[in-house]
Amino acid sequence: MNAPAAPSPFFSLPRFVRLARVQWAERWRGWAGFALAGALLYALLLALAVGNNHSHNALQTSGQAELYAAGLLLSGPVFAGLYFQGLRQPGAALLLLMRPASVFEKWLLAALTLLLAYPLAYTLVIGALNGLGAALEYQLAVAHFQSLSEAQRGSLAMPRPQQWALFHPLRMAPHLDRAGLYDAVADRLGIALMFAGLCGFAVLGSLWFRRAPAIKTVLLGLALFMATGLLDAVGDGVQLSRLELAQLLPGSLQAQQASALQQLVVALFWLGTPALLWLAAWRALHERELA
Repeated sequence: MNAPAAPSPFFSLPRFVRLARVQWAERWRGWAGFALAGALLYALLLALAVGNNHSHNALQTSGQAELYAAGLLLSGPVFAGLYFQGLRQPGAALLLLMRPASVFEKWLLAALTLLLAYPLAYTLVIGALNGLGAALEYQLAVAHFQSLSEAQRGSLAMPRPQQWALFHPLRMAPHLDRAGLYDAVADRLGIALMFAGLCGFAVLGSLWFRRAPAIKTVLLGLALFMATGLLDAVGDGVQLSRLELAQLLPGSLQAQQASALQQLVVALFWLGTPALLWLAAWRALHERELA
């Protein structure tokens, strides 16, 4: 009778599932607290936007999209930077590093949690808040319109519910022409790749810096942002502001006008940067286990 094969030291699905279950059991309370704090801050922001906007158009679909993207790109890296916070405490760090799972499995669980689970949970929570805020603002807009006299209304039209339709990142606005559709797809992909890159940068900083990782990561990020902004403003070569993601979408006007070299540079920047940051985070986690 043949003995059962030993699990792979690189990846084992049963071992990965056990790691995910342990991670959830240990951290769901902290994650729930983070979600609650973020939801309260976002609700406060919505209240300020609705209360201080006398035109009552802050939470129309386009406004919801802007708030959604800003919240995702700000909160995601913060959550990512806290993912390996246990490594800052000697006892918890030893327990985390000695857990029966490979470095790849720990890294993969972090990537799935931050790049899939977090955006999904964020979309559900923010979607509910946006829906409530948009419904309230629509009622305020209708009441404001009805309070105006005929002379004050002038050419103003009655507010329509469609203007406050709930934003969803996978749903495009209706009646977009071909160019508008490509621009919308490029915008959504750009936000997703930017989110992946920022989260990878935050995870890398939390693993690479042993002391005050959050402060050092933020300072390094600001320095890189200022340096790239300066190069973009004065550079004579490829400028980051011209690396339009739409150049990679077959059939788009930008893709038809871009050369093969331009498309290669755009692909390396938009796709290569997040990938390299996450690979560097994998390497940093491996070095922490060896230390």
